[in-house]
Amino acid sequence: MSHPDNQIHITNLSELADVDITRFAIADPKLAPAGEYSKIALQNNSVWEFLEPKLVLAADVRAALTYVSSGNAEIGMVYATDAISKPDLRITQIPIDSYPKIEYPIIVINNQNNKNEINELIKYLLSEETGPKIREYGFSKIEEVKPAEN
Repeated sequence: MSHPDNQIHITNLSELADVDITRFAIADPKLAPAGEYSKIALQNNSVWEFLEPKLVLAADVRAALTYVSSGNAEIGMVYATDAISKPDLRITQIPIDSYPKIEYPIIVINNQNNKNEINELIKYLLSEETGPKIREYGFSKIEEVKPAEN
């Protein structure tokens, strides 16, 4: 994503090597999974070495998003699900084969006291009722899950 006030227009990550950028925001790869995904995607497109001295490392995705939104970085890389929260930014999606698959697993801790509530929550998250809202925020619907045993 990039701030609308700058003239950066790219269609893929490899074009970043041809753009005059001084500050590129990502979550710090040592602190946040999003940063590690960003680093891998940039490496896979042969622009990591070019961008590394221009990186503005953020504690997390939301901070990287704020750097771009506030103009403290011209461009940055965040989850699409976070980028849609700032409709004023210019968003360029990158191919999903540029980085490892991103998943948010549901992990059930074996606790007899609340298994029914956990199973109800999972059932709700998988329901048709939640599907449109999940997709509205840029997520895919969960396809498969093994509920906790009663």
